[in-house]
Amino acid sequence: MEHVSGPAVSVIVPTRNERGNAGELIERLARALAGTPAELIFVDDSDDGTPEAIAALHAPIEIRVIHRQGRERSGGLSTAVLRGLSIARGEYVCIMDGDLQHPPEQVPALLARARERDLDVVIGSRHARGGSNTGLDGPWRRFVSWTFATVARLLFYEKLRRIRDPLSGFMLVRRAALDGVTMRPVGYKISLEILIRAAGSRVEEVPYAFTERGAGESKARIGTGLTFIRHALTLLIEVPEVGRFWKFGFVGASGVAVYMAVLWVLSGTLDLHTALAWGAAAEMAVLSNFFLNRNFTWFERRSEGPLQSALEAARYHGAAALSVGANGAAFFALTRVGVDTLTAGAVSVWVGVATSFLGAEKFVFTTRRRVAIRRAILPQPEEPDGDEPVATIEPPAGAHLASRKEHR
Repeated sequence: MEHVSGPAVSVIVPTRNERGNAGELIERLARALAGTPAELIFVDDSDDGTPEAIAALHAPIEIRVIHRQGRERSGGLSTAVLRGLSIARGEYVCIMDGDLQHPPEQVPALLARARERDLDVVIGSRHARGGSNTGLDGPWRRFVSWTFATVARLLFYEKLRRIRDPLSGFMLVRRAALDGVTMRPVGYKISLEILIRAAGSRVEEVPYAFTERGAGESKARIGTGLTFIRHALTLLIEVPEVGRFWKFGFVGASGVAVYMAVLWVLSGTLDLHTALAWGAAAEMAVLSNFFLNRNFTWFERRSEGPLQSALEAARYHGAAALSVGANGAAFFALTRVGVDTLTAGAVSVWVGVATSFLGAEKFVFTTRRRVAIRRAILPQPEEPDGDEPVATIEPPAGAHLASRKEHR
């Protein structure tokens, strides 16, 4: 990639009717970043004259304003951030709100941590030691915020287990870490999109105090929660390497359904011998689980070619047999020491599930590729609609070095 000189940091601020906050935000950012090569990119969806208010200011920092209209505003904050990323020239990109709840004075701290520790992502965290979320409007909003963050950490345990504030809207990202990454954000949680889709990122948190907003009113609505759930499910389905245990559990549940259905047909309808019906039903369940786990749970680690696929299937049968053995061993060991049957059964079944999962993870689906498969499992529309924005972040080009202020 051709080297393009540019600012150390590009600050992207998506705005919607923030005329009353823009002046103070620019003043505080300019003061905080004095001596640091920086650019400020507003991606504006306002109807209150915010772009004009910004243009009238004379600040010692490079400012660019993109004013979106009509269908350009589809997707809201998330697509606004993607638009800003597409023209950002900085080595690092800082994403923050325009309502002054993210303190501009904290941007240098995020940048300093990224440079000192050679990080790809630095999250401004409300929940890390020393941070606070007092700016959230009341205990209910704080509870909802905590709940969503906890759900995200559980669903995406592999990537978020050490991150206390995965839904923060205040973060700094190394621009190169996003090159070539296709993102389909839904709603306001762009940080979740970046953390999950940008593979191999080195992430740390810096505490900050989430303060009360300046002028204007909050954009949060009841539908924000539903949008978050939709976004999380989309990421679970489309990103192969996250949420494996949940996917594995879903596949296992479907295997039970296959087993019961085949057993019912063979023994009840066709009157096949019980042992044969059981064996055929069990084999169909194992094959169903293998097919789904291969193409869903461990999608990016499946082997290629008929011979390798057959060997993979054989190893999967071995892992399944091992899990049955572990289940039985745990059950009889527990009952022997006096544990009641139902409790022993409940514990031993989880021993079997864990053994099966670890067997598939460590023994069956072991293909490692130098470049990880990153394509979505769900088909992506060629022309994104307003509900499903799609964008592949490309490296900055020389054409992006142009104007100090640009209006659309």
